[in-house]
Amino acid sequence: MRRIVSGTRTIAASRAQVFALLADPRKHPVIAGNHSVREQDIDAPDRLYQGAVFRTRMWFGIPYWINNEVVEYTENALIAWRNWGGHIWRWQLHEVAACCTDVEEVFDYRTTRSPRLFELIGAPRYNRRNIRISLENLDALARKQ
Repeated sequence: MRRIVSGTRTIAASRAQVFALLADPRKHPVIAGNHSVREQDIDAPDRLYQGAVFRTRMWFGIPYWINNEVVEYTENALIAWRNWGGHIWRWQLHEVAACCTDVEEVFDYRTTRSPRLFELIGAPRYNRRNIRISLENLDALARKQ
């Protein structure tokens, strides 16, 4: 089984502009499609980088905090983070033209501690919908910049 869910959207902004939004952990609550991302810890870096650790307050029926680590990073092209569960949230940016960027968001649960559990609770289906909404939210946020 592939164990990857993804979606792509063309956003009318440069790769650098889109990447700046994704690399700012304080923007994640605005971007997240499922409204489970509530806020970042005040100690979160202003801009993420390879190896950066940031703590996020989440909500999934109950409030909780989760630590994330940036595990993939290429300036203006790729950023991905993983938490204790082992799954990865990845954003890949591909320039279409000077004014436009194809943005792909990926939920990669091949490395999760319990991929079958993710499937049993419907995470692939749920995250497919949330990825679509996250990309819409990112597009709206980029238009405001």
